[in-house]
Amino acid sequence: MHLDVLIPGLFDGLANWPSNQNQGKQSTALGWLLSHGNFSRQDAIGFEVSLWRCFDPELKQGDELPVAALRTNCSDTPSICSDPVHLQIGVTEVELLSGPDLMLSQTESDEIVTLLSDYFKEEGFRFMLDENGLGILLLNKKANIKTTALSLVPGRLLAEKLPSGPDHSSWHQLSNEIQMLFHGAAFNQKREAAGKLPVNTLWFWGAGELVRPLKSDYQYIVSDDPLAELFAKRTDTKIISVPESVDELFEIMPDGRTLLVLDKLLAYSQKNDYLGWARQLEKYEQHWFKPLTDNIKNKMIKSISILTSTGERFDYLSHHRWWFWRKEYDLQDWINR
Repeated sequence: MHLDVLIPGLFDGLANWPSNQNQGKQSTALGWLLSHGNFSRQDAIGFEVSLWRCFDPELKQGDELPVAALRTNCSDTPSICSDPVHLQIGVTEVELLSGPDLMLSQTESDEIVTLLSDYFKEEGFRFMLDENGLGILLLNKKANIKTTALSLVPGRLLAEKLPSGPDHSSWHQLSNEIQMLFHGAAFNQKREAAGKLPVNTLWFWGAGELVRPLKSDYQYIVSDDPLAELFAKRTDTKIISVPESVDELFEIMPDGRTLLVLDKLLAYSQKNDYLGWARQLEKYEQHWFKPLTDNIKNKMIKSISILTSTGERFDYLSHHRWWFWRKEYDLQDWINR
């Protein structure tokens, strides 16, 4: 068995946390695995880009991701991801909730589609929501802008993340108009009365063209992420939900090449929540990294690659277990290597 393990959020927040606070260095099984693998660095920044490159290695950093084309499964019609979000702007940071995190009811989703369909009718656009509460806007011409993927929005200055490029002003204006439209919407009044966060805008992103076919070298994709589901569907690869442990994973799929996405660290990193991140890392250590290391040492796993959302890559082959001279590094030590 070979595993590609994508761990977004592993290194993203470490630069912001004091080294004396970083108990992530105690993650000994993961530390052993990283230190005994061959280290390289890629220019992939962001969860979506890192995941996309598992199916399209030719994607370059800075390319506009064609996520909308993947969602619609149609490359002939210009489109852009238009996700209902709760966007909260602080003094120095931005918080964003989207998709499944908003827990939109079917009634709320229907009301949003009706509201936006009426609004976009004059423009000749068509708005749709998928089962995960993620939006697609079908356009009558290509959106000539550069956008920011969802995972890169939180924790950053908003002005740096808004659409840029030749058509940026019209998309900024559209975002402002959507905010006003949502402000007095009946479904939002009901959400706030129920103690839920309102949907206060759409986040536009992923308007690139799907110029190359996506290819999968995997027999299985193990992930709960909606984008991973799209890759599985597009490449006809079997996808399963992330189980609780390595043992459960082996029961489901004893052999083959597998992509495993462990993405729960990302939300804590985005919120700059070190304690939450450290607790989740310890859970991964006990349920995933230690058992994975044990299975590598007893040759159940022949090779494993650890991928991150900040460009680090660690490739471990079975004979690397004999590299006793390799120094073990703390997680924070990898940031500037």
